[in-house]
Amino acid sequence: MGVPPKSQWMITASSGEPRFAIDGSYATVWASAPAGQAWLEIDLGEPVTLGGIEVYWGRQAAEL
Repeated sequence: MGVPPKSQWMITASSGEPRFAIDGSYATVWASAPAGQAWLEIDLGEPVTLGGIEVYWGRQAAEL
């Protein structure tokens, strides 16, 4: 079973433009507003098994 195409994914976030997180471009980024707890949710539309996930932080790495 493969991962459904991105056009079928539902993506939401606490703020910002969540589609930028999955558009495949390093020129765009999803960034949350600087207040509160940020979250990003990606619903692939069906259960799938992933072998991994890549997070590219760029120059704006998360702070704890």
